[in-house]
Amino acid sequence: MKTLCVGRFLLDVPAGTTVNPGYVYAKKKVETATGVSTERFRQQVAAREAALAAASHRLGGSMSVSQTRIDEDAVLLTSWVSDTSKAGHRQELYVLDRAHGVRYLVSGETDAAKLPAAIENYRALRPRISYRDPATIPTAAGFCIDSGFIAGNRINSEEMTIGLRPRAYPGARMTLMSYVTGRPDRPLLQRSSDLPPEYAAAQAKMRNLRRGERDVGPIQGQEILAHAEEGGKRMYAFLWESQGRAESLQFPFLSLQLLTEEQAAPAAAFGNDAEALAAWDQVLGSLRLRPGAI
Repeated sequence: MKTLCVGRFLLDVPAGTTVNPGYVYAKKKVETATGVSTERFRQQVAAREAALAAASHRLGGSMSVSQTRIDEDAVLLTSWVSDTSKAGHRQELYVLDRAHGVRYLVSGETDAAKLPAAIENYRALRPRISYRDPATIPTAAGFCIDSGFIAGNRINSEEMTIGLRPRAYPGARMTLMSYVTGRPDRPLLQRSSDLPPEYAAAQAKMRNLRRGERDVGPIQGQEILAHAEEGGKRMYAFLWESQGRAESLQFPFLSLQLLTEEQAAPAAAFGNDAEALAAWDQVLGSLRLRPGAI
């Protein structure tokens, strides 16, 4: 097993698991690119600036609004959200960590009338973004991103969607989701008498393996674990949710899903129900708030 730092949480997954992360911080999408040299970084920013300047706005002028050089390795580009709008801006903050060749792109939309405030918001965010070796676990308050870290513990609309493909279980995919909620939804078992809509195609042949309350440490949650076997083919659909608490970084909405493709033995992701349940319990049971995260 290896430990992942995702958002403000830790999760243990089988070694060799492919991780496909997606992060949103303060309503801003955060993307990471590795292997980016200083020259390549400057080329990418210049190309984006040129593209925005060359694109025409239907009401006159170009799509480019402004460029703000925050420091030698950070630049903020502001453009119109669309070629017909003069009410909304799109900001793109490019940040380079030269020592590790990592580029961060933080992007979001703001009200055009609030441009000065938006620029200051991104300017204040820039020094809080730093490189993090994916194998290390930080101890300071903050939010882990792909090969990076955003320091701070102010309440904001942060989110994450982490796709997992365990090499040890071919054909199985897991997804961990989290977001700070303003109003927690009803518990999973109160909203659905069976599996959620995304499993509709499989519901007719699914049978519950386990269903009920499932707390993970101090995190209250519920789970529905189902399976089906037909014509020698087996599949699993597992779902756990915690609705969280309003405006809480410690207890956001959390969801873990596991879904397998229909496969005939011995190609099935899991040899039997016991193996599937053990793998699920090992991963879900490891979910915990990172010490010092908030």
